[in-house]
Amino acid sequence: MVASAGIGATDTLARDGYRVSIEPSRDRIRVVFNGETVAESSDALLMHETRLPSVYYFPLEDVRTEFLIRNDLHTYCPFKGNASYWSLKVGDRAAGNAVWAYENPYDEAAGMDRYVAFEWGAMDVWFVGGVSADAQPRCDLPAKENPFVSWLIDDAWRATSASYFLSRMANALVGADFPIWRLRLLVRTLNPQLFALSYTW
Repeated sequence: MVASAGIGATDTLARDGYRVSIEPSRDRIRVVFNGETVAESSDALLMHETRLPSVYYFPLEDVRTEFLIRNDLHTYCPFKGNASYWSLKVGDRAAGNAVWAYENPYDEAAGMDRYVAFEWGAMDVWFVGGVSADAQPRCDLPAKENPFVSWLIDDAWRATSASYFLSRMANALVGADFPIWRLRLLVRTLNPQLFALSYTW
């Protein structure tokens, strides 16, 4: 990880109706897993992102890094860059891929380096300002409503087959006012005798 450039009072990134807002938390934040405080800080950042729950990011120096085990998983955000992941292991309990950080963030989010986030639901207890927090902070950022984008983010991954996915995608596109009458999905295969599977809506 590289040195942090710092986050201002509120830094906001926006593109095509999607927004990410990062601000210093006004409270001391503490997170507990398997009876151990794994992170505690008065300098945490609070990230609000369109359609997603808000997330606390802790300065690396306020995290018990001895409990972190680096994984091979990486994900990509067009605003922040590539995220690296760790599992959290305390005693006889572990939470896989429950910790992440942007080690080399894009310039727009340069202040995120050397900050680490924990998956809210994988932790045992969160304390915000010394009080146990029952619910993850909610994102109140406005978004330009697009039913198809909402479907992609919230429901597409639930598809159990290609035909079901195609049907749902077609309905979502029609619901977003795309003028389609026919939609075809072609899925390449590894079978040398079968080039692809075709589905038509």
